Amino acid sequence: MQVKKDYYYQILELSPGASLEDIKVAFRRLAREYHPDLHPDNAKSAEKFKSIAIAYQVLRDFFQSDRDSNKEVTEKTTSNNYQDFYVRGIQLSLERDYQRAQENFTKAIELQPNFERAYLKRCETLFKLGDDRGVLRDCEELLKLDNNCAEAYYYRGRSRYRLGYVASAIEAYEKAIKISNNYALAYYYCGLAYNELKESSKAIEALQIAAKLFQQQNDSSGYKLAIDTLKNLNISNKILSPITVVFDRIFRSFTSFIFNPVGDILPFFARLEEKEAIYLGIFYGIFADFCFVIGMYFNRVISSNFSFLNLVIVGLMPFVSLVILGSIARLILTGFNDFSKTVFVAGAAVLHLGFLGLINGFSLPGNITIIFAVFTCCYTILTLYSGSTQILNLSEATAAFTLPIMLLVSGWMSYSFFITMVF
Repeated sequence: MQVKKDYYYQILELSPGASLEDIKVAFRRLAREYHPDLHPDNAKSAEKFKSIAIAYQVLRDFFQSDRDSNKEVTEKTTSNNYQDFYVRGIQLSLERDYQRAQENFTKAIELQPNFERAYLKRCETLFKLGDDRGVLRDCEELLKLDNNCAEAYYYRGRSRYRLGYVASAIEAYEKAIKISNNYALAYYYCGLAYNELKESSKAIEALQIAAKLFQQQNDSSGYKLAIDTLKNLNISNKILSPITVVFDRIFRSFTSFIFNPVGDILPFFARLEEKEAIYLGIFYGIFADFCFVIGMYFNRVISSNFSFLNLVIVGLMPFVSLVILGSIARLILTGFNDFSKTVFVAGAAVLHLGFLGLINGFSLPGNITIIFAVFTCCYTILTLYSGSTQILNLSEATAAFTLPIMLLVSGWMSYSFFITMVF
């Protein structure tokens, strides 16, 4: 394995005797130089960045393994070295091939049952795959090996939260924080969990600490996420009249997650009370329906075949069908359903379709209409996907498989009603 270690040191442009701090410095320097964002059309830079990331993760994790007290991992000289499977798992994980990654981590564990880092990486991939029960089992095994593993408590918290056990998720996050008081992600998700329980002061305190730690660790995306969430929570705690609150929520939704559903939908939802989420979701559905009806009446060829009531029913079908399908999917996949979350995500998703219905009522050139249709459909899919993974807590793999089915069924239901109304 020493030859492989030397190879990874070479990728990071270091000598084999370099310290962990040297490895971190080299990684930050090379990552800045070859980051894909700086070279969007350069395939060689993207490949180099991937190699740098793999080398950094492998060397960092081997340093961690070497520091584990009374759990020294002995190397084997077989052709199926456990470290080979471990390194292959890391590479597959970086390529987002989580199923094969967890299979390789499992092989590493079978060959070396006390390999803590492999357990931890398998926790991470199982979480990505949406196997929360598997994550919790691995966390138990990992904590038997090391009762002070902060990351094991962190993933225990993430999976408990996704399964709906919010209070016990907070307990796990707080144990992770107690072990590692600079664990920014643990503070952040602990804050979201406190907010779910309507404990605003504790939520704000945890998020403030998370923002500070993200900033200290030069994690700009984490810092922005924590700050945006804090802003939303602070606004929701101001003493406003009910009408002002409603208009504030509507205005902020139209200026935030509608244009950035991937980054802004979760922070926006985090500040909502359960009833507010339901009301806003219904408002979005009705607003989309209103846009559709107006568009159809402008389009006189179509509107002549419909009564006002018929148009309203047809326009509501995408929202209603997504609420029904989302509830069924969440019950089947997670065993429980949160109606407020499902209604909000369905309403947010159909907003863009409402705009499309409105535009179709105007006599625009065909190519302009097609361009607008592509944009609105893409935003609808992005909103539904982001809402499903971030708010409904479906895994990426589950959402990628489920959402096309939901959209096809919803489209079929809406089209069936449309045809029924015509004939």
